[in-house]
Amino acid sequence: MRVTSLSLAWPRGDQASLLGVSAVLGVVQLLMWVVLARHVPLSGDEFFYLSASKRVPELLVDAARLDAPRAYAALAALVGPGWFMPGMAVVLAPVSLVTDSIPVLRLYVGVLNFVLLCVLLRLLRDEFGGRAPLVYALCISIVPYYSIYAFTLWADLVGTHALLIMVLMFLRRVRTGTIEWAGNGPVFRFGLMLGALTYLRGFYWLLAPMFAVLLFLGNIGRQTMRERLSRLAIQFGVFAVGLAVVVAPWTLAVSSLHGFHLTVTSVTASRIALLGSRSYIEPIDAVGKRFMPVENHIRARAKETGLSYGDQARIERDSALSDLTFRSYAEAVAPNVGRFFLNSEQFLTRFATISASSDRWPGPEWRSLLFSSMMSINHWGWRSLLLVGIALMLVPVAPAALNLYLSVAFKYVGLLFAVGPFVVLGHGRHYVGFVPVIAVAVACATASRGSLLWSRPPRAFDDWLILVGQVLAAAIASGMLFGPIAFAP
Repeated sequence: MRVTSLSLAWPRGDQASLLGVSAVLGVVQLLMWVVLARHVPLSGDEFFYLSASKRVPELLVDAARLDAPRAYAALAALVGPGWFMPGMAVVLAPVSLVTDSIPVLRLYVGVLNFVLLCVLLRLLRDEFGGRAPLVYALCISIVPYYSIYAFTLWADLVGTHALLIMVLMFLRRVRTGTIEWAGNGPVFRFGLMLGALTYLRGFYWLLAPMFAVLLFLGNIGRQTMRERLSRLAIQFGVFAVGLAVVVAPWTLAVSSLHGFHLTVTSVTASRIALLGSRSYIEPIDAVGKRFMPVENHIRARAKETGLSYGDQARIERDSALSDLTFRSYAEAVAPNVGRFFLNSEQFLTRFATISASSDRWPGPEWRSLLFSSMMSINHWGWRSLLLVGIALMLVPVAPAALNLYLSVAFKYVGLLFAVGPFVVLGHGRHYVGFVPVIAVAVACATASRGSLLWSRPPRAFDDWLILVGQVLAAAIASGMLFGPIAFAP
């Protein structure tokens, strides 16, 4: 792995490789839209994203006119129940103003994802050479769900692609040292970027500590510990201000309507549905492990008590989780991890079912055959990629290794993505965000020339900091690997 400054000139071989990979992926994505994606009707959360996208221009116009009542009504419609961040509604707004055509909307999101993918491939090529984009393309090609999901109105892939681009840009600056002598401006801008990405996926702000760790590790051997900590305090403070400036307006908006919430309101109800005691859940939801019955119960209780939704949700959470033990937690979480990572064909089946009535070319019989083939490939392809990702989470990397920064970033991003089913309800849709994360890690690992093992026992603070992160990553990876097996029905 190269650690010298990066050249902006493209070697001809690498340029041809990148253009070739991009062209092949573009053709595959276009075929996916023509043959399958344009037939898939809207479903689930997509209806809300499309509806909310129409509120964005209304809010901007009413705010510009200083029409407070209408602006507040448009804001309330945009926030809705507070389950979703508004980023995808903003992304869809330019097209939904013109048309509600589902094929056009899906094509628009697919093109956006493809553009982000091309930027990501170029960054991989610049950093790791021409082999990395090819390996990335091979990784995503064995998971057809990734390709068709790129046309849906959910924010998972748009957010993940943009996040990985940001992380790679940040890593380049840290590894080349340019973030040190360029002042606090770049750090502030990265804080603004993470805040903007949080509007796509509400948990992205939790990546802020990763940037602090990378800033600290970027000064290994350059300064005394006191100077490093002082510099880190300033830089991370500036980063946090940038993040807060962007996220604060949404926090104020959702909190004014539903009681205090930093990003979304759905986390507490989801946690209750997953971990709530049987005595609490059964009167609400005889089936169990469902979000909406718990959500409706909290809102009904808030209406009775006169409390805000947020305050009532916290009361219900304390009551539902009062008897939680380690064993009951493990028994609830293990099958949830399985639903999150191993229910890999749930949405492909859903797409096949809801698009079966379409009479567009190709006919229903051919689409059924194509979906069935995709499910078989997806089943084994995703499991193979997941095992590789878990293995990379388990592999320790020493501070002396050239791929230190990348490894820390991958393990932290992977940890954040993987921790979801350990705290909230898992769903067969969400693993798609893991696909590009693991693909980037595999692409970089195959291009890396750095050592993958500890070069020395932990002695300095940097060593211990990395070791703690490695232990956390190994614990999550072990839970992903053995949890569903240990508690399989």
